[in-house]
Amino acid sequence: MNKVEIDRLKKQYPYFLNLPSWQRVLLFLYTRHSFSNIIYEKPGADPTLNSLKISGKYFDCLNSMVNNDLIKKNHAGKEGDYDYYKYHLTTSGLEASREIINHQNSLQSHKDSNILGIGMFCLTAILTLSGFFELTSELFNVPKKPTLAWTLFIIYILSLIILSVIYFKERIK
Repeated sequence: MNKVEIDRLKKQYPYFLNLPSWQRVLLFLYTRHSFSNIIYEKPGADPTLNSLKISGKYFDCLNSMVNNDLIKKNHAGKEGDYDYYKYHLTTSGLEASREIINHQNSLQSHKDSNILGIGMFCLTAILTLSGFFELTSELFNVPKKPTLAWTLFIIYILSLIILSVIYFKERIK
């Protein structure tokens, strides 16, 4: 974290530096993704309940994973001596995990679609070239080479079948 980012956090969120280092790291990682989603609440009447409200499924999921272990380790033993902020999650860890998994799956399907699209483009180009060879042989009376055109066409069809099988296999997972 560089000085500019620390200064920005100090100005916008004065409680930031009071957080334990592991929470600052998580906050920093999260704020790089979405700075505007963090809302701080001033400490209430109860000094133990310094609350930090954070919206966002990614941080909620991270927090739910570390909440039980690390916050218990940071417990100072007395009600008034907590050195951490209590979190109020906007979504449960399970829901956040599902959201992240769904997001990753959608990214994977986009990736698969892109691969299929590139493959289709290349194979279409091959088929077009094979047609071009046929056309030039007709126009310029060049001796026909049907074996080349047919070979390219067969490669195109087989590749299309293989790519389709791979794509649908990934989608079913």
